[in-house]
Amino acid sequence: MKRIITGALIALTTFTTQAQTEEAVFLDFKIGTRLAGEKSDLVTLGAGLNIQGGLGYMVNKVWGFKGDFGFNILKTKNISNPSIIDRSAIVRLSLQGILDVAELADFGIENFGLNIHAGFGFSTIQNPSWKAAQTIEFTDPWVKGNDDVVNVIFGLNPQYRINNRIHLDVDYSFNMLAKQDVTFDTHNNVKTNGGMTNYSTLSFGITYSLIETVKLNILNL
Repeated sequence: MKRIITGALIALTTFTTQAQTEEAVFLDFKIGTRLAGEKSDLVTLGAGLNIQGGLGYMVNKVWGFKGDFGFNILKTKNISNPSIIDRSAIVRLSLQGILDVAELADFGIENFGLNIHAGFGFSTIQNPSWKAAQTIEFTDPWVKGNDDVVNVIFGLNPQYRINNRIHLDVDYSFNMLAKQDVTFDTHNNVKTNGGMTNYSTLSFGITYSLIETVKLNILNL
């Protein structure tokens, strides 16, 4: 009986440890450019700086989730007078799910991963110079004087794995903003259509795993 119980415990432990597949807590940081965005016909809007970072957890090699922060610079130039330049920014907080398509489909390409990620969160569009020029008291909810919106994000993230802890990233993300009130050139006070607006980001960076589960095979000990 003792041998049977011992054997059962070993088999159960072996199954459990073999079922664990490199779960990890990770940090990521990326920098790149913001592309497009809702503007009025009075201005041009070029590409701008994009910075983003996150803290996440991979449940296994296939899927996980993360919370992330994004910061994007917006610079518009007046079409009739290009010397008139206005700057604003988007600050974003999101919760996203992650799926490693390469692992799920078993592409078998060593050291390369292909993640898709999607989620939602909160974004606030701020224009410091416009706010400073106002003489009214802001009564809007959330961040006073900012255009606060719900954001939905979808992205594609190829990775090159230097080792089990360090991955190099390329990320393309498509961001949709629900109920953006005015265009990014806030000072012109041009209303949007009240629906979904959007912008994209393209960035490069690094992912670093903080905690990694070591797989064991007790039968081989």
